[in-house]
Amino acid sequence: MPSHKDIVHFSGSFDAESREAFRAKREKHGLSRNALAKLLGVEAVTILRWECGPTVKVTDMARNIIDTFLSGGIDQRINGTAVSERRLRVPKPMLKRIESLASVYALCEEFPEMQSEMVNAINGIVDGLKENKVQKDTGSI
Repeated sequence: MPSHKDIVHFSGSFDAESREAFRAKREKHGLSRNALAKLLGVEAVTILRWECGPTVKVTDMARNIIDTFLSGGIDQRINGTAVSERRLRVPKPMLKRIESLASVYALCEEFPEMQSEMVNAINGIVDGLKENKVQKDTGSI
């Protein structure tokens, strides 16, 4: 469990202090940029950009990833002490679509009804996919 002094919360924008905290945490765990990229589900060049620039602002999805890492949310996993954890491999094209959806959602911040419609539409799609999967798995198509 990380101590209180080890926890850093990420504001969503990189500055010299947050870049240093990110790099120091990676090095403290003895991880290369490539190894950390695999753990976080991003490209190694993304880790480089977060540590050295030019990235300043990041998407909400990236912010959550960075904040989880800096706050110690995956320390057990890094240290190999996590109890059976399954890593979900999401194809890169799907990640790009998810980031696009997150950006559109953020752009609609002043229109909560549009955000709600978006969430409902996505939930409908996911429910439909789950239903189709269950039907295929049970052979009832």
